[in-house]
Amino acid sequence: MASRNLFSSLLSRNIQCLFLFAVFLLGSSVVSAAQCGTTPNTGAISWTTQWCDEFNGALNSPINSSNWTFDTGNSGFGNNELETYCDPSSNVAPCSASTSNAFLDGSGHLAIQVRAVGSAWTSARLKTAGLQSFHAGRIEASIQFPSHAGMWPAFWMLGSQSGVSWPTVGESDIMENWTTSVFNGPGATGNRSTIHTQITAGNGKGGAFTFPSGQQVDTAFHIYGQIWSANMIQFYVDDPTQPFFVVTASDLQSSDTWPFSNPNNPFFLIMNMAIGGTLGGTPDAQTGTQLPMLVDYVRHYTPSQIRAPQIAAPTPITVAPGATTGNTTALNLTGTLGTGRVTFSCTTTAPKPSCVVTSSDPVNVHTVDFNNDHLLLASRGLYGSGEMDLHNLHRARADGMRPPAKWTTDQAGLCFRQPGSDHRDPPLMRRRLRRWGRRRGWRRRKRHSQGQLHRHGECLYHQQSGCVSPRRYHHIQPDSELEDD
Repeated sequence: MASRNLFSSLLSRNIQCLFLFAVFLLGSSVVSAAQCGTTPNTGAISWTTQWCDEFNGALNSPINSSNWTFDTGNSGFGNNELETYCDPSSNVAPCSASTSNAFLDGSGHLAIQVRAVGSAWTSARLKTAGLQSFHAGRIEASIQFPSHAGMWPAFWMLGSQSGVSWPTVGESDIMENWTTSVFNGPGATGNRSTIHTQITAGNGKGGAFTFPSGQQVDTAFHIYGQIWSANMIQFYVDDPTQPFFVVTASDLQSSDTWPFSNPNNPFFLIMNMAIGGTLGGTPDAQTGTQLPMLVDYVRHYTPSQIRAPQIAAPTPITVAPGATTGNTTALNLTGTLGTGRVTFSCTTTAPKPSCVVTSSDPVNVHTVDFNNDHLLLASRGLYGSGEMDLHNLHRARADGMRPPAKWTTDQAGLCFRQPGSDHRDPPLMRRRLRRWGRRRGWRRRKRHSQGQLHRHGECLYHQQSGCVSPRRYHHIQPDSELEDD
């Protein structure tokens, strides 16, 4: 188990904390496992494929009509787009069934091909509306697509609640790409994910991703996905354990509406290649001559059940009207390693006050991450007291620091010996820490006085342990190799 402390800022004395898990369960109809690909576990969570399209038909065979239908026409679709969207069977000019804009390529891919037709362009926009709907879980697609002036590819979802219009009905853009010349777009080396709600509207609330090692969207397939729970969406590229953008209901203004947890608002998926418009920008003479957008698969997974994090009863507080101090209490949260990210919220029964629960998670301050690769606390607690506040915890994580037993961290996230502790670090632990540091090229420095910690280059040093930590994150050895024998 891992122990976490949270800070709850309160403007009332009566609160109820509601913990909402990183992965929830609802979805569309189950399909045969033989028809769908699978995905590896993420930590302690296993995933079951609930729905998919693997696009495994022969060349130019029909696209599965039980999964996909088509938007058609050249209305601009609210974005001043320039293309005409065509049904694959349409021969209404400028569309042509003999040169379809959406087809199976015979190699296990859906192809969406933009075509230049005189001074215009044709393309395709597929959607699951009225056929397949989704409400939470994990949704991803493996896609390779061109990056060029005027092109605006996207993989996204829209709410469909009857009588509710956009943007109140909600939109989540899982993959959206356009050139760097328009509003600093991600271009060939990245992705943009955004949600749109009643108040965020057209601007939305989003985050950008850049491939870490020079990869590109147009030279290889990449996985674009979201892990979607009641009050949180985690967006990722290729690795679901490393979301680059996490958004929760608590990130919205109090006057906004979070549309992604309403059971009466199922969402449907859309894939398209737009030309021009708000983000597409101005096409050039070569626009429409590029290779098609290829989709290897689209899948919806649901997670295995996980044990709920447990919260110890916080210290009660009473806050006077208008108080700016004395309005916080610490919450100690304990959860199972490898169960992913948790978001939280609080409510109050008082007539006017509001409350908020925050952490120092570097991705989103309204979440706590229980993934194996990021936790610094051992299952039995390496910090003596077995707990620390999240400000310290995440500062320590950013530093890649793992203090040995009987050590804790100060308000700056630095390592020091617990007050009143007369335990000395076991010699075996010291030797292991030193060997561990030497394997990573760390240099040892002379010992210093009790309790002092010195920075040198990229390392932290302590008088008993030599080089304790790099200033950047490293995957560290299992807890058992740092404990007493």
